[in-house]
Amino acid sequence: MGDTGSPRGSPSAVKKRSPRVAVGGRVDSEGGSTPTSARDQSLRHRRNFRGDSVAIPPANAAEVDAAGSAPDIQILTPSRVSDFGTREHGRAALATTVAMYLILAIVVGWVVQWAPAPGGIDAPISQFSEGRAMEHVRVLAGQIGQRQVSTRGLGRAKEYLHHQLLALQRRAAASPGGVLVEVDVQDVSGAVNMDFCQEAITNVYHNLTNLVLRITPAGTEGHPAVLLSSHYDSTIGSTGASDAASMVGIMVEIARMVIDSESDAARPFTPLIFLFNGGEETLSQAAHGFAAHHPWAASIGAFINLESGGPHGLDVMFQSTGDWTSKAYAKAAVHPRGNVMAQDIFLTGLIPADTDFRMFSEQHYGSLPGIDIAFLLGAHQYHTVQDVIRNIPPGTLQVMGENAAAALHEFSYELRFNKAQVDATDNLRRGQVYYDVLSMFMITYPAATAAWLHKAPLMQAVAVLLTSRGRLGSLPAMVPETLLCGASLIGACLAPSLLGIARVLLCGTPLAWFGRWWLAFWIYVPAAIAGAIAPRMLFNACIPSMIDGPTAVRTGEFGSALVAAAISWLASSYDIGSGYIFFLWASALLLSSAFSVVMHDNWEGQLVATLGFSAFPALLSLQIGCVWLIHVWQKISMGGALDSPLGIIVSDYAAGLLTGAVTWLSLLGAVPLLTMHRPTSRRIFLGCTAVSVAAALLSSGYTPYTDLAPKRALMQHFHVHDHLG
Repeated sequence: MGDTGSPRGSPSAVKKRSPRVAVGGRVDSEGGSTPTSARDQSLRHRRNFRGDSVAIPPANAAEVDAAGSAPDIQILTPSRVSDFGTREHGRAALATTVAMYLILAIVVGWVVQWAPAPGGIDAPISQFSEGRAMEHVRVLAGQIGQRQVSTRGLGRAKEYLHHQLLALQRRAAASPGGVLVEVDVQDVSGAVNMDFCQEAITNVYHNLTNLVLRITPAGTEGHPAVLLSSHYDSTIGSTGASDAASMVGIMVEIARMVIDSESDAARPFTPLIFLFNGGEETLSQAAHGFAAHHPWAASIGAFINLESGGPHGLDVMFQSTGDWTSKAYAKAAVHPRGNVMAQDIFLTGLIPADTDFRMFSEQHYGSLPGIDIAFLLGAHQYHTVQDVIRNIPPGTLQVMGENAAAALHEFSYELRFNKAQVDATDNLRRGQVYYDVLSMFMITYPAATAAWLHKAPLMQAVAVLLTSRGRLGSLPAMVPETLLCGASLIGACLAPSLLGIARVLLCGTPLAWFGRWWLAFWIYVPAAIAGAIAPRMLFNACIPSMIDGPTAVRTGEFGSALVAAAISWLASSYDIGSGYIFFLWASALLLSSAFSVVMHDNWEGQLVATLGFSAFPALLSLQIGCVWLIHVWQKISMGGALDSPLGIIVSDYAAGLLTGAVTWLSLLGAVPLLTMHRPTSRRIFLGCTAVSVAAALLSSGYTPYTDLAPKRALMQHFHVHDHLG
């Protein structure tokens, strides 16, 4: 071998390195060389993307002279190598990924907290006004207070509402608009066999009161009506400002707006029925009584149910029956919010909650297509003494009122002018897809479309893998990549779960984050990130890669795409609409892998492809995480801890498990990029672990309960009687 003191190029680029590096000949300790095999001579070593040095080899075997020596070899330090995977590239990947996710998180957080300016009492009569709706809420929740079934408070609420409905009837009679308004008071008794919390029960009720208002614009007689329903009772120990006095106020204001409409275009195309039922908190008894016994029930063609899961708002359509109903809501709502994932979770029975939707829906005990809209945030105040007017943010009623009024109008249009399509809809089939994008618009498509669309990425991925001639990774290389993606999911779920269990066992305080949901974020999310990257980090450390950086990231993305495509296929096979998010991830990662090939493994091209194509599914995943993780954290904390010794860890374990799954989903496209450089991935792992452990220790110094998140105590009284009652 020639003297390394006279390299080709600038002398500043030369570094004396370990004799272990040789191309075309083996370097001995004296600087000489010994011949190598022809196989070794023909290898074109590229820089290992984990940061090792690289030797630039001869272009071909002919450059090796007859004596077995090779031309001068230039050895470069990692800082001078332009290939992929240097420390600078690792830091750039981390910085750009963090920047993208931070921007997306800020956007999602702003959308979640946003609400329109509330309309005042003096707002135009043709518009919905939160100020007018809140007047009814103040009477029901402020002056009357608690309104449990069989209490004086519920009786007073019934009298107040009856008076308001009669006033609307007189208002319509005095107007020249030709609107017929009827008011009916229904006292109902009955029973329904139902499942609640995975138990079969017979729900018996006696002498409950429903208040019903029917509005029939001129020329709509005989057409199917649209039902708008909510309840005016409240749960034990709560004045129910949000659940559901606010819904009652919204309904009264919408009814007034319809009656006062001066334009024919603003009036509904079919009759409208407003149901104010007097017994929802007793497992939807009054709604069943209306659906089973009221004479107007037979004239209803579709329904909209309004509910509240907390006073902090964010009205979300979270259940629907019939493909056309979600499509109509998406088309009409001013600020549409909805996600089929909530419906899929509800159908599992894992969330111990229910609404009157079940009594009307053809998928349950009713016979109608319809939707369920509810406030989601603030569940730690739901069904407590903190469900009061001051905890309802301004604008919360305004946005739900505008959305509900628009949906009511669109439903009436569909029942009037698209009746044949409505009747042809299979209301029993599940799997329809609907989700909103930052409350700006909604994407919806029927279950029949999802059945083939969500299966397409897997077929495309397999076809590309078999025809790409190794440019997107070989078939054997995909086996460890898909396994690593699955291991990443397991790690993301196990790490926060085990941390939650350890914290409870060491400190003895379950749900320490109960009154401070932000603590749950810092405990579980960084641990989930550490768990998500741990499998690839360990794999890269134990098994050195023989492929360069772009190929490694690309094959990692393609492996993740295969996993996402397989989940999308599986969800579609079982009519689970939530598979849409995996369909989006699989499609994005397949496009990113293909784009990387087109860019010829360029570093900037790989970075743009990975983050650019991942941005949209990452945005939707963060939106799911921001809304539903907070809601589920709060719902889990409502149940409290179970009996010792193992029961005290269940809630913290479940919170960690769900957080890990959502975090893995959000980072599905970023993990291969973040783990391309071993030192960088190790720092991410150690930093996230340290943050979660510190937050877990910090939370143990807090009492779980606050004034805004009080402790719950449930007492049940069982009255045993004989067969004669």
